[in-house]
Amino acid sequence: MLLNELTDDPNTPNKPHLYLDMDGTIADFFTAWAQWHNRKFGQSHVERYKDIGSKEQREQSIAELSAEGPEFIERYFATLPTLPGGQRLIRWLRQNRIPFTVLSAPLRRMHEPSISGKRTWLDAHNPGTSADAIFTSTKERYTTRGGQPNVLVDDFKKYINAWTEAGGIGVLYRDSDVEGAIQQLAKIYQVPVSESQDFQSHGARLKNYIVTLKIAQGAAYQRMDTTVTARNPEQAKRLVIQQYGKNIVVGRPREMR
Repeated sequence: MLLNELTDDPNTPNKPHLYLDMDGTIADFFTAWAQWHNRKFGQSHVERYKDIGSKEQREQSIAELSAEGPEFIERYFATLPTLPGGQRLIRWLRQNRIPFTVLSAPLRRMHEPSISGKRTWLDAHNPGTSADAIFTSTKERYTTRGGQPNVLVDDFKKYINAWTEAGGIGVLYRDSDVEGAIQQLAKIYQVPVSESQDFQSHGARLKNYIVTLKIAQGAAYQRMDTTVTARNPEQAKRLVIQQYGKNIVVGRPREMR
């Protein structure tokens, strides 16, 4: 469906539900995959997954990753780095009270371990999203609800194409252009531009920060790193506390180079 078909129709009674991809959108699966590939095969030239080689060579690499076994795969997905743009997108959705459901494809040949790891990741980085998360490779099953089109935000053209062909609204995501995705969503959900820009509208140059935090788990603490986009370290720290709650220990944000 074309975006203007929805936004220009005054008879549309309900806003579409938003489905949000995980790998490559909010979790950095592809950098982790490239790093694993280097370690596995004793290489150093693979900086992005496309550096692995042809489509056939990448398919073989994924097969090798799956062959590492269920415990490894669960830990792999549970410890993926966050993507700064994806975390910014989630903050924008919450600030503008736009409900969303995570819709993610499990790893081939390792469905259950990858799903378990993804739920652990969501609990750590986006609390409240794992309970209703959906894990399937046939995402187009959720294209419409009650005859109304839903929205999919995804970095993979294959899923966006299948979604739009089935009558849904697709937003192709690139973490380097999160503002482009937000502007499209602002139009779909009729969010005024001034409200959609949130803290990025103040004109200061934004930076990506790594923040180490400790989250209480009973009598112990879980230590993890997350990423956040902000104007300065103080704002980065405030945003992390806003996302994870006040009862955490936050280290000094470190600018990503």
